[in-house]
Amino acid sequence: MTKNFTNILWKKTILFTVGFLVMLTLVFETVKPAIVQAASVEGSALFLPEVGERLSNRAIRVVATAYSSTVDQTDDTPFLTASQTYVRWGVVAANFLPKGTIVRFPDLYGDQLFVVEDRMNARYGNNRVDIWMEGRDQAREFGVKMLKMHIYKRP
Repeated sequence: MTKNFTNILWKKTILFTVGFLVMLTLVFETVKPAIVQAASVEGSALFLPEVGERLSNRAIRVVATAYSSTVDQTDDTPFLTASQTYVRWGVVAANFLPKGTIVRFPDLYGDQLFVVEDRMNARYGNNRVDIWMEGRDQAREFGVKMLKMHIYKRP
């Protein structure tokens, strides 16, 4: 009885997995043109489509720090953001802004756009952002800075 039950369970698991992968493929093929048009990843930088001059919704001053993909600075998935995307240059962690919010730090990075895709530990509260850096040394060198941050309306 147990062997028969195990066989049925495995068959259902395989069927579910295959069905899920087929559905995922169909969904991806449907939204793929929109994804390609909306944003493309070139190297490790995020480029958004040209939409004319963006006007920031507001500008605030924040405490900015940096982090890298090490387990002691992140959770047990150091290369995945809270938005389930891979870390890359242009990713910011912030608890007080919705995921997907576009921000800019003009005093330090000029016109470079950053996207809020990650979260920080709750103990850091609001008005603090964490910028992803490729290496631990870069994050340490960045230190703690008080920066002006422009926040853009979500499209």
